[in-house]
Amino acid sequence: MLDQIKTLQPFRKLDSAAVAAVARHASWLRLPAGRLLRRPGQALTRELYLVAGTVADERDQRMHARDADGRSLSDLFDAAAALTTVTAADLIAVDLPPVQMLLTADRPQAPTVAAIEDWMHALLRGPVMRWFSPGAWAQVLRRGQMRAVSAGERVVRTGEVCDTVYVVARGTAVAADVQLGPGDFFGEESTLSQQPARCDVTMTQDGALVCFARGDLLALAANYEPPRLSPPPRRIDLDGIAPAQESSLLATLTPGPALAVRCSDPARRLTVATRLMRQGFHVV
Repeated sequence: MLDQIKTLQPFRKLDSAAVAAVARHASWLRLPAGRLLRRPGQALTRELYLVAGTVADERDQRMHARDADGRSLSDLFDAAAALTTVTAADLIAVDLPPVQMLLTADRPQAPTVAAIEDWMHALLRGPVMRWFSPGAWAQVLRRGQMRAVSAGERVVRTGEVCDTVYVVARGTAVAADVQLGPGDFFGEESTLSQQPARCDVTMTQDGALVCFARGDLLALAANYEPPRLSPPPRRIDLDGIAPAQESSLLATLTPGPALAVRCSDPARRLTVATRLMRQGFHVV
């Protein structure tokens, strides 16, 4: 599939590492004749490129075989077209948002596969990631949106409420006096608790951030199943603790055996668990 992706219009100027990154977010589709690809006016979640066969607009029977310029079906047909395969067809479907930064013309130093793997590896080795199964995190990582950022850009402002958790994919940032690099994340307490951010976070180098929406993280937390441990872990039930007393209670905790954090509010549970994990506690 790599050789085919190289012929498609958006990806022709990418180097081999970047093309391989695109391939990680692409699928090869082999469809029979008469298969509906898109209803009239339907927005496609993935970009489709015809490799072999013929596709037509059911309204006016306008047909297209493989495009010599490697354009997508969205470029070949208008948004109102109802697309159907006329013959058996091979297509490549590409999930563009995760690779959009690779296609930004004014950023020639786009991250390579190695850079992407580096930040993912650092993130997954972090304390919070150990709280979830690899399968659960795979779902969230696919939803992350890459955002290009410039040195001096203030991503989080003191006093504002965040709706996104950010992971540094490339470049560096500073939060208060803490230096952040690839794999480090920030904005989680404000995003999850919907409280004003306590400090600015500013980029100190050009780079890229991966952005995770609050709803995706809460869905992940709601589906969490704690492991069974022997002996049972220490337990904190936040439902019986007033928010005003939370900080005082956490300050009395000492590192040691595993600590179970329970709460009917997934956002509060994840916020407290994250804070404890940053301090070195083993939270389950």
